[in-house]
Amino acid sequence: IFSARFLKTPHQYVTALRIKRAKQLMLSSEKSMNIIAAECGYGDYSVFYKNFKNETGMSPNAWRRKK
Repeated sequence: IFSARFLKTPHQYVTALRIKRAKQLMLSSEKSMNIIAAECGYGDYSVFYKNFKNETGMSPNAWRRKK
């Protein structure tokens, strides 16, 4: 039912929310990527990096520099 309504699996939906929050934090603060990843629920920076790159097509640092 969830996938039919949101066109994503629950995991994909939560990942998108976490990445959206990470983008907000990157734009509004000078916090390090490790701290931002942790604040968005990632215990491992490499998982955050992989998910961010899958969602945006670029690394977190490249995205931050571009914005």
